[in-house]
Formats: sequence, C-alpha cells, structure tokens
Amino acid sequence: HKFFNPGVNGFWIDTDINFEGLAEEAVYTNVFGTDGTLSLRAGQFILNNNAANAGSGPVAGGSTVDPSLLHIVQADYTTKSVTVAPTFVVFGAPAQHDRANNTAALQSRDTDNYTDLATVLVPAEFRTTLGSKPVAFYATYGHNFSGDDRAYRLAGAVTPAAKRLVDAESDLFNLGVRYGELKNAGDYQLVGEYRSVGNGSYSSLLLDSDFNGGLLNGEGYILSGSYNWTPAITSTLSYFNSKDVEDNRATGASRGNGFRRADVVQVDLSAKF
Repeated sequence: HKFFNPGVNGFWIDTDINFEGLAEEAVYTNVFGTDGTLSLRAGQFILNNNAANAGSGPVAGGSTVDPSLLHIVQADYTTKSVTVAPTFVVFGAPAQHDRANNTAALQSRDTDNYTDLATVLVPAEFRTTLGSKPVAFYATYGHNFSGDDRAYRLAGAVTPAAKRLVDAESDLFNLGVRYGELKNAGDYQLVGEYRSVGNGSYSSLLLDSDFNGGLLNGEGYILSGSYNWTPAITSTLSYFNSKDVEDNRATGASRGNGFRRADVVQVDLSAKF
C-alpha cells in the first residue's frame, strides 16, 4: 500500500501486513501553484485474523468467522519539506462478529476488534537537514468516533456500573524524530518515537505488533538504529517500551487490554531483491 504511515515499523498500519483487496491512487502535481503534489488514495481490503480464530469452531448458520471489509481513504499533500495526509479508517460489514451470536470459544478471542471503528488520522512530517544528514520530525493524531463503544466492548463492560470503571480513551498519537537515511553502503539511521494508543481508539488487527504486542491501551517509547552494509542489506536494532495507559482497566473477554508493561528488544536483518 502507499498510505503515508510515519513511525517505527509503521504506526497505524503494521509494516508486516499484506492487504488483500483493491487500492486506487490519483496523483496531481504542481497543485496550489507550488511544487506540491496531491495524492488521493483509497483502499478496500478483506480483513480476517485467521490465526486468532483458528480452531474456534463455526458460528451458528455460518463459517468460523466471516471477514470484514476495511475501508481507508487518504489525501496526501507533499512538498520537498512537508507532508500532511488526513486519513479515515473504517470497518464495514462486520458480519458474524457480534458477541451475542458467537460461541463461547469465539467470545474469548478478538472477534470484537472487527466492530466500532471509525477513526480519523492526521499524519504529518517536516523534513530538513542537520549538518550533512537529513532529519525529519513526524507525528500522527487520531480519534475514533466509535471509541466509547469499542472500549466498553473490549473490556466486557455491559452494565452502567461496569462502564463507569472503564476510561474509554478514543485517541491515539505518536511523536518522533528520524536522523540519517539508508541509501548507500555505510549509511545509518537513528529514530526515537513516543506513542500512545487509547483503549477505544483503534484496532489491534492493524497496529504495529512489536509495540505493546499490537494491543490497545498502551503508551511508551521506541528507540531504533539501522545500518546499511550494502545498498540492499540492512541491519536494525530496536527497543520497544510500553505500559498501560489505564492501569485499572477491567478485564474483558477480548484481547486489547495491554500487557501492564512490555519491554522488547528486536534485531532485524533485511535484504532487498
């Protein structure tokens, strides 16, 4: 996909995700009488977490878990030094992901992640140079208009008393700085980032799985360094630190409650062909 998604390993779309479906893009150059480029993007993707739902058994009158349809639209305005890309992400056709119609086995999994998602995101980046190296400052802010319902659902909060125990945080954001670039042998890149994901703000099916296990209700920082051995071979060392945004969140039947605390060291060796 071509969606603008600044952040270590991707923020609101994990770089490990390979979508199945359709995508469109229209590009206009020299817009607004400047050197700016306007890219209008859309995607309609089939989304189903087969790994999480495997072996859970069929729901009444249907298959194990019917897939949802994921819609993404983005307007990306880019100049030499600035990118701003308002984005809308929404789930459609949740099909048989309704908790009331699922078996007990399905209720214990993350099928509720396919509902209550209508998130607006505004990723942006400013690029300049520091000495002889490029440097970029990036950020993303997002808000889920169905965040309250999503937070209550994932916490298993049905009664008014249970809902009062849930801080239905509907916002997510990241802030980061990137120094250097990876083009030639000997090039290096350093990245520092802080991110926060509220417990009703988004879907763990899309988030970076290396930060907080890809779950909601997590905040913390990431440090990452990469080195180019050749133009095609890169090694990366990253540290992910996260803790719960809401410490006393009620435990529900679904994933997404966070890990309380998670510290991850990740080593990657990548080769381009």
